[in-house]
Amino acid sequence: VERWQTVAFNEISLQRWLAFTMQALGTMCTAIVVLYATIQHALGRAAQATLASYVGLALSYSLDIAGGLQHFCIHVLNVEVNLVAVERVHEYCHALPWEEADRLEQDAAAEGDLITAATSATATRLRGQEVCFDRAVLRYAPGSPAALKGV
Repeated sequence: VERWQTVAFNEISLQRWLAFTMQALGTMCTAIVVLYATIQHALGRAAQATLASYVGLALSYSLDIAGGLQHFCIHVLNVEVNLVAVERVHEYCHALPWEEADRLEQDAAAEGDLITAATSATATRLRGQEVCFDRAVLRYAPGSPAALKGV
């Protein structure tokens, strides 16, 4: 539970930091638009009607930038997390060495141990076999309700 709480705290902290950063970026965009409009008005380079309409349009878009960037970053991070999970499953399925069979077989060949050789021969014979569950019921602890029923 303590490890989960540490991970959850870090995740929430990073989400808050991302939200703050994106809001700050959106605020900077809005400030730039307001500053540009103020400078243009002070210099008298734009007509009032044109300036007001363009400033209103720019402000409405700059206020939406922060939310859009935040959602974009969240989706990119979720894709990254899911791809890491897929890579991890692929590594578990294909890249991990056999646990004890290979080491036992090498030791048995070197020492001439018949029992270890028989164990490694059994492990070699069982490679490529399947385990099939038919109507399995699994519980987290004895006496607890079934977590999986009839799998």
